[in-house]
Amino acid sequence: MTKGLILLILFTTFSELHGQASDIYDRSFTDVDQFVLNFDDSGIESIEELALRLTRPFGEDYQKARAIFTWIAHNIEYDTDERLNRQTDSHYPEMVLYRRSAQCHGYASLFKAMATYAGLEAEIIQGHSKGYYYSGIEDPTFNINHAWNAVKIKDEWMLLDVTWGAGYLHDETGVFVQRFEDHYFLTK
Repeated sequence: MTKGLILLILFTTFSELHGQASDIYDRSFTDVDQFVLNFDDSGIESIEELALRLTRPFGEDYQKARAIFTWIAHNIEYDTDERLNRQTDSHYPEMVLYRRSAQCHGYASLFKAMATYAGLEAEIIQGHSKGYYYSGIEDPTFNINHAWNAVKIKDEWMLLDVTWGAGYLHDETGVFVQRFEDHYFLTK
């Protein structure tokens, strides 16, 4: 089975499951987001402690996933230096938390680690995206150039992309604009 076919099957499976959980899309996340924006993370020394303290007030899996997503999107900056210099993404969750910066695999790794400590089932998905450097000419090798997450909520796998939820690269100079993008949390 080719890599492209496997990714297509994964996407189709996630898309089909995703359509069954529409009640979560109707939820308001204002209370979760407000808690996260006022959350004091000073003195927290580990990913486990951060995940547990951040999600403790919430009983529902979608609330815990939202708290983690929102915290990462507001507190981890995209590492434009690594991206523009084509350096390898530092994707170890501990390093991402320590540096407070990452590229896509780092964002996805931190989300997975925090979700796991919070009692959620999460995975990292690697694939191809039409991101900032997309030229309109399809890459015949279909190289992996992005990472995002799937999280299990109410026994259904749902997709989220913390990297794109955190903001975007402004122009070819590589300036990162941190702007929370709600669309990438449990995106359809």
